[in-house]
This record gives sequence, structure tokens and C-alpha cells, in this order.
Amino acid sequence: MRALHFEVVGAAGGQGTTTVATVLAALAAGHRHTFLSATRPDDVAALAGTPAGAWPMAVAPGLDLVGTGAAPVADAAVVVEDLGRLSDLDGARLDVGSADTRRWLVVRGPCYGSLRTAVEHAWRPDGVVLVAEEGRSLDATDVSAVLGVEVVATVPVDAGVARSIDAGLLVAHLPRLRPLRDLARLVAVDLGRIRRPVGPAPARPAGAVVTPAGLAPRPQLFEPVRAEGEPPVQECADPLAEPGRPRPVQHRPRPRRRL
Repeated sequence: MRALHFEVVGAAGGQGTTTVATVLAALAAGHRHTFLSATRPDDVAALAGTPAGAWPMAVAPGLDLVGTGAAPVADAAVVVEDLGRLSDLDGARLDVGSADTRRWLVVRGPCYGSLRTAVEHAWRPDGVVLVAEEGRSLDATDVSAVLGVEVVATVPVDAGVARSIDAGLLVAHLPRLRPLRDLARLVAVDLGRIRRPVGPAPARPAGAVVTPAGLAPRPQLFEPVRAEGEPPVQECADPLAEPGRPRPVQHRPRPRRRL
């Protein structure tokens, strides 16, 4: 089975590229063994709250970190590459990616200067991760129109995420950081593209929970918040969820107020 590759590149410096790559890798590691390659691995280790050391280094369960260009571990099903900014890319990266590669461009703002840089560069992304700032004149529609690709995830600039980054607790706080939920959906969609072994399904008792081979049950991505006295959470149908696995999309009915 070939590994699924994510290439993450920032339109310029300060776009949030390393943060996006780290979050994608940590989310993927909750499903399959993931390998994170970064131009500045010490920065990624700081985001994960792990002291820098010899590479490869485990920074979370199922997640190994190394510097750029290192070969992934043999059993890595997902490889996430933080390639820095567009101006850092070498000529070898300009080729069209394979069917198992996804190229994401990180744009913050959206900033006019970053979009101009992306338009003039030869590297072509498959989609844009927009780190959205409040009050900007441009929006996701403008980004798609200018670059000719879809905005696959929007991550609003959020003080809670910034505090987790400053404390080195980004990976530990990931389940509660709701502004990152678009990245969770992006990972869920692309992990469905990993080819699974073909063969007869093993016999199982009636009513048993179905868990694909080598795939741990998906954890609850976001913690439900329920006020005191509020009815239990009712789950909505999620087309991305697999049978027998918890769904992150939930509906929480609110109690009626008495006049």
C-alpha cells in the first residue's frame, strides 16, 4: 500500500503553514501511522510540546517527526510534508504530483500580496487552506476565483488556538479546538482514498462493531458542551463516518425557555 502524501506550502512567510501541517499530521495520526517532514522540525516539536532531539522522533501516538528529505518509516500510511514557503521550493517540486499526493497552499488573510505571489509561481496546488482574518476585503470566493482552485478548508484566526500554540499544547488541545474542524473534515475525506487490502471480510458476531484492519476507532474530534439539565446529545447522520464509528457531527437540542 502506497502512502498518502500531503504537501503543505505557504504563499509567503507567516501564513501558518507549520501549524496547518502539524494539525493535519496529528489528525491523520489518530487514524493511521503518520510521518511529518518539516523544513524546521524543531519548530514542530515546540508546537507539539516535545523537546527537540534525534530524528526520527515520536511527538504523539502514531506520529513521527523528521527533517525535510528524510525517508518515511516503513509502515507510515500518511506522509505530511511542511515545505515552507513558495520561494523555498526547488525545481523538483514543480512537477505534477501523483494520484496519491495532495498539494495544499496556505494563505492567510486573504492577503493580496500572498495571492499575487501564488498566481505568479509555477507550483500548482490542489486546494487552498485559508487562515481567515476578520475584516478583510477579500474572502474565500475571491481566493478561488484568483487561483482557480477550491478553498478546501477555512481556519479562522482564533485566540484560543494562539494560546495553545504559545503554551506548546497544540496537539494536546486539538480535540477541543473547534476552529480547526475544517482540517479534521479534510483529513477524513482524504483518508478514505487510502486503498485497503482486498479480500473476503472476516466473520464476526452479530452486532459487533466494524473496525477496518489497521485503523483505530476514530476519536471524538470535538468535545460536546452541554448546559446543566440539557437533554443528551443526539447524533446526526454523517456521510463521512464509517459504520460503527463515532461521528463528530452532532446535534444538541436546546431546552425550551418558559416565558
